[in-house]
Amino acid sequence: MSRDNINSKILEYKNYMSTKPNDTVYSRWGMYTQDKRYKDYTASIVNEIMMDMDINEDQAYYMLYYVISNDIDYERAKRDMMVDPKFEIYRIKWEVNYETSKWNCKMGRY
Repeated sequence: MSRDNINSKILEYKNYMSTKPNDTVYSRWGMYTQDKRYKDYTASIVNEIMMDMDINEDQAYYMLYYVISNDIDYERAKRDMMVDPKFEIYRIKWEVNYETSKWNCKMGRY
Protein backbone atom coordinates (compact mmCIF):
# COMPACT_ATOMS: atom_id res chain seq x y z
CA MET A 1 0.00 0.00 0.00
CA SER A 2 1.34 3.39 -0.92
CA ARG A 3 1.87 6.13 1.61
CA ASP A 4 -0.42 8.44 -0.38
CA ASN A 5 -3.19 5.87 -0.02
CA ILE A 6 -2.73 5.69 3.77
CA ASN A 7 -2.60 9.48 4.00
CA SER A 8 -5.81 9.77 2.00
CA LYS A 9 -7.55 7.08 4.11
CA ILE A 10 -6.60 8.85 7.33
CA LEU A 11 -7.73 12.20 5.93
CA GLU A 12 -11.02 10.65 4.79
CA TYR A 13 -11.44 9.13 8.26
CA LYS A 14 -10.72 12.46 9.99
CA ASN A 15 -13.17 14.30 7.75
CA TYR A 16 -15.89 11.68 8.19
CA MET A 17 -15.52 11.48 11.96
CA SER A 18 -15.45 15.25 12.37
CA THR A 19 -19.01 15.38 11.00
CA LYS A 20 -20.31 12.98 13.66
CA PRO A 21 -21.75 14.49 16.83
CA ASN A 22 -20.57 12.97 20.08
CA ASP A 23 -23.88 11.64 21.37
CA THR A 24 -22.20 9.20 23.76
CA VAL A 25 -20.98 9.31 27.35
CA TYR A 26 -17.42 8.85 26.04
CA SER A 27 -14.86 11.49 25.20
CA ARG A 28 -14.57 12.14 21.47
CA TRP A 29 -11.68 9.66 21.22
CA GLY A 30 -13.67 7.18 23.31
CA MET A 31 -16.51 7.52 20.84
CA TYR A 32 -14.14 6.69 17.98
CA THR A 33 -12.75 3.61 19.71
CA GLN A 34 -15.62 2.31 21.85
CA ASP A 35 -18.90 3.16 20.10
CA LYS A 36 -20.10 0.20 18.04
CA ARG A 37 -20.96 2.52 15.15
CA TYR A 38 -17.37 3.72 14.71
CA LYS A 39 -14.92 1.35 16.40
CA ASP A 40 -14.61 -1.03 13.42
CA TYR A 41 -13.82 1.87 11.09
CA THR A 42 -11.25 3.15 13.59
CA ALA A 43 -9.76 -0.34 13.92
CA SER A 44 -9.41 -0.61 10.13
CA ILE A 45 -7.41 2.62 10.02
CA VAL A 46 -5.30 1.42 12.95
CA ASN A 47 -4.62 -1.81 11.07
CA GLU A 48 -3.41 0.17 8.04
CA ILE A 49 -1.05 2.12 10.27
CA MET A 50 0.22 -1.09 11.91
CA MET A 51 1.04 -2.61 8.54
CA ASP A 52 2.65 0.54 7.18
CA MET A 53 4.88 1.20 10.18
CA ASP A 54 5.36 -2.39 11.36
CA ILE A 55 4.24 -1.47 14.88
CA ASN A 56 1.95 -2.98 17.49
CA GLU A 57 -1.71 -2.14 18.03
CA ASP A 58 -1.15 0.17 21.02
CA GLN A 59 1.38 2.19 19.05
CA ALA A 60 -0.96 2.39 16.06
CA TYR A 61 -3.87 3.63 18.18
CA TYR A 62 -1.57 6.20 19.75
CA MET A 63 -0.41 7.26 16.29
CA LEU A 64 -3.99 7.77 15.08
CA TYR A 65 -4.85 9.61 18.29
CA TYR A 66 -1.81 11.83 17.81
CA VAL A 67 -2.78 12.64 14.21
CA ILE A 68 -6.36 13.48 15.16
CA SER A 69 -5.75 15.36 18.41
CA ASN A 70 -3.00 17.53 16.89
CA ASP A 71 -4.75 17.93 13.53
CA ILE A 72 -1.61 17.03 11.59
CA ASP A 73 -0.96 14.74 8.66
CA TYR A 74 0.30 11.19 8.95
CA GLU A 75 3.81 11.89 7.61
CA ARG A 76 4.31 14.70 10.12
CA ALA A 77 3.14 12.39 12.91
CA LYS A 78 5.60 9.70 11.81
CA ARG A 79 8.46 12.20 12.05
CA ASP A 80 7.25 13.30 15.48
CA MET A 81 7.10 9.71 16.73
CA MET A 82 10.85 9.39 16.27
CA VAL A 83 11.29 11.58 19.36
CA ASP A 84 8.05 11.01 21.31
CA PRO A 85 8.74 9.06 24.53
CA LYS A 86 5.06 7.99 24.81
CA PHE A 87 5.30 6.18 21.49
CA GLU A 88 8.32 4.27 22.78
CA ILE A 89 6.49 3.36 25.98
CA TYR A 90 3.75 1.69 23.96
CA ARG A 91 6.39 -0.36 22.12
CA ILE A 92 8.22 -1.46 25.24
CA LYS A 93 5.26 -2.18 27.47
CA TRP A 94 3.88 -5.18 25.57
CA GLU A 95 5.21 -7.65 23.10
CA VAL A 96 3.48 -10.56 21.43
CA ASN A 97 4.83 -14.09 21.31
CA TYR A 98 3.92 -15.00 17.74
CA GLU A 99 4.37 -18.73 18.39
CA THR A 100 1.74 -18.80 21.15
CA SER A 101 -0.16 -15.65 20.13
CA LYS A 102 -0.01 -14.48 23.76
CA TRP A 103 0.89 -11.00 24.92
CA ASN A 104 3.64 -10.64 27.50
CA CYS A 105 4.47 -7.61 29.54
CA LYS A 106 8.18 -6.79 29.67
CA MET A 107 7.85 -6.44 33.45
CA GLY A 108 6.13 -9.81 33.88
CA ARG A 109 3.57 -12.12 32.40
CA TYR A 110 -0.13 -11.16 32.49
